[in-house]
Amino acid sequence: MADATQLRPATEWYDKWLGKMDTKLMCLKNGRSEFLIDKVDQRNLKYLNNNCLNFDWKYHLLLIILIETAQNKDATTIKTIIGTLSTRFKDIFNHFNITRFLDFDPNVHLYGYLKGEIFPNDSNNKRSELLKCYSGTEYTTQKWMYNNLSLEEQEYFKLFLLQPISFDLRGFSFRKLAKEQAQTIRKDETDAIVPMLPTIRAEANLRWNQMKRLRDAFHQQIQEVETKSLSLPIEFFYNEPERIGERFHFRLWDKPSFVLHHQIHFSETIIKLATQKKATYSDKNNAYFIEFIRAESIEDESEGEGLWFNELIEFNVLGDWYKNRPIEEHERILKFLSLWGYGQEHQQKQQPSPFFLIIKVF
Repeated sequence: MADATQLRPATEWYDKWLGKMDTKLMCLKNGRSEFLIDKVDQRNLKYLNNNCLNFDWKYHLLLIILIETAQNKDATTIKTIIGTLSTRFKDIFNHFNITRFLDFDPNVHLYGYLKGEIFPNDSNNKRSELLKCYSGTEYTTQKWMYNNLSLEEQEYFKLFLLQPISFDLRGFSFRKLAKEQAQTIRKDETDAIVPMLPTIRAEANLRWNQMKRLRDAFHQQIQEVETKSLSLPIEFFYNEPERIGERFHFRLWDKPSFVLHHQIHFSETIIKLATQKKATYSDKNNAYFIEFIRAESIEDESEGEGLWFNELIEFNVLGDWYKNRPIEEHERILKFLSLWGYGQEHQQKQQPSPFFLIIKVF
């Protein structure tokens, strides 16, 4: 929990955005006097920084991120919401030559997009998703502010609320069409894999068991560290079953130890917080994670094949890979993805990113 006497957020984004983002907005707190921005998933703040900082809707999207986080909304869901809003705002604002959010009228500009009067080639799904994200966040942000902020605060932060829509949401046929299209696509895809289900189940079982062994070893090391008060990082290994015949080596970290062993990559503020174990580096907010070092054959200590998901990490295809990889690497990554059947169904999209959803399993 944040120190009640803390005068500013601990996140480095506060320093980076001074002069670029509204200071009061960055200092918005919840009912426990905790800065909401310190609780936001870093991926969402990074997205805002990379894609929205030069646009007038950056304030509105930050408010949405803060309030959705305060309501314990999943970070990936929040990313989908702000990604949808930001992308469609760019299209609509450019079309109508709007530069200020104050000049955006959803009952004119958003309505025109939803009715297909502009960008007629956009899919029913795009229009449906935009309507869902806009109307949903317009309602939830306003409700949260009413329930959690003083009248004075509400008066200030209403500047960053999405403007309400007055048209009837039931008057758009694309919502029904998008749902029917999605159901048809799911049926076609399901029918295609039915003959391969026995093989898929067998492979899934092998992969699940390997992840379970990794998880068990991970938690066993955490228990040993906490019981014996060991200093991090520490290295450990475990053996896979005889049929696999490999030994996996790992290094266990927590958040403060990782920062302090890689100080060249972090700001002085972050290093100080990690040293003092405060804010996101406090015992309450701490988290353990592991680094995979190597795999070796038990029989002759030669290099082993390793974990089944090694290639995904080696080719760096997790998440929005095309946003953080040099352009010269894109062809190599796309070729790798195409070997596993990814690409053709995404020809109309920016790039295939089949491993964007990252689920915490530990």
